[in-house]
Amino acid sequence: DGYVTSEGERMQLDERDATGRLRRIIRWPGSRLPVTTDDIDQQGRALLGSAGTGLQRAKLDSVWRDIRKADSLPAVIGLMPDAGALAWVRRGVHVADVEAEWWVIARDGTWLGSLMLPATASPLDITSDWIVLRTVDENRVERVEVRRLRR
Repeated sequence: DGYVTSEGERMQLDERDATGRLRRIIRWPGSRLPVTTDDIDQQGRALLGSAGTGLQRAKLDSVWRDIRKADSLPAVIGLMPDAGALAWVRRGVHVADVEAEWWVIARDGTWLGSLMLPATASPLDITSDWIVLRTVDENRVERVEVRRLRR
């Protein structure tokens, strides 16, 4: 039938037909979250922590300092289809956030509600009663969780 896209820049979904032609634009109120000093610091530490040697670390540090940092986070960073709705939309989050907000958008483009999920969660499947998530804990251990949905 078609698909849904988002560029992440605005609170917006573009619904397209199977050929890619735009059917409609769905927008909702809200704004992008500002990037904080903590976001930049944590991203920098994560990047430097991935370096294997002191020389690599020094090069990465030099590159990181020269990169222009964004002033805001993407509005949308994830989409998941739902047979009972049009899509679940994940809002951008700060690096330190432990939860992420997901919005549920109906087939007619209206907002059905929102749900807070662990920031490390990735939905694997959504039914009318359950959401199956892949989560990763602080030790990088992956788990699968099943959570009941109340619509």
